[in-house]
Amino acid sequence: MTNRDVLIVEDHSAVRATLQAWLATALPECTVFQATNGEEALAFVRDRAPCVVLMDLHLPGASGIDTTRAIKAMAPATLVVIVSLDESSAQRSMAAAAGASGYVAKDRMGFELVPLLERLLPRLCRPSAQRPQRVP
Repeated sequence: MTNRDVLIVEDHSAVRATLQAWLATALPECTVFQATNGEEALAFVRDRAPCVVLMDLHLPGASGIDTTRAIKAMAPATLVVIVSLDESSAQRSMAAAAGASGYVAKDRMGFELVPLLERLLPRLCRPSAQRPQRVP
């Protein structure tokens, strides 16, 4: 990947806005974009092939699992990380089978999301001592 685009796919505007503001601080090397559903996400991936997509599972229209599968078929190098309230092992298994590179529960994303992104994309992240520790 030559770009540093991050796409947030989330149907709740407050969650999208909070994540975008936090990631802009935590990963200043990245440009963060938003989509509200799977259709918007697929159009964005077709046009820009972001380096990472943060995907909610429960979206209007196509599910996050179906959208993840379509993204991986369209842009295999794009990493998808599921960010969801649903922590069930069944959802985690389906996400992995669809091609997701990671899974973070929303109630733990303030502690787990940036470290996961640092492991997946170390070239894009600042050292942990310099990044915000929690979602505002």
